[in-house]
Amino acid sequence: ATFITDNVIVDNGGNGILLLAAANTHVSDNMIGVDVTGGADAGNALNGVYIFTGSGTEIGPGNVIRGNGLSGVLVQNSQSDFTRVIGNHIGMDVTGFVPLGNDRDGVVLLNDVAFAVVAENLISGNGMSGVLLVGNSPYQNVIEKNLIGLDESGQAAAGNGLHGINLA
Repeated sequence: ATFITDNVIVDNGGNGILLLAAANTHVSDNMIGVDVTGGADAGNALNGVYIFTGSGTEIGPGNVIRGNGLSGVLVQNSQSDFTRVIGNHIGMDVTGFVPLGNDRDGVVLLNDVAFAVVAENLISGNGMSGVLLVGNSPYQNVIEKNLIGLDESGQAAAGNGLHGINLA
């Protein structure tokens, strides 16, 4: 396995992290699209994390993924099955109280992703949907125990621009 941990990944012209043929990669405790304080916007031009072929990849816990030009986490195709996105702040600052969403969606499962788990995340303040499943992906995936459209307290609104969860 490969471990990507405790990094500040900002202001890149492409994706913050691009995983191509990188199965069983663990991405945790990173600031992605946000400065070292976890507060100031320093988004990457494309996605915070883009998994194209990375079965068994784990995103989290402890990542702050916000302010990126497209989505926070994009998981694409059946070769990325069994991805787990767990315990992150996606679209919110490190405290969980200040939104600065990704321009598009928080988490996207695209084109035949199956057996993925999106759980225990704070997914709020993104430009479009908090979680988007599209292209034969709305099956055999689990979305549970997330705070979507709220701040860390679960009491104050911090909505996504369109939908909380969108199965398209």
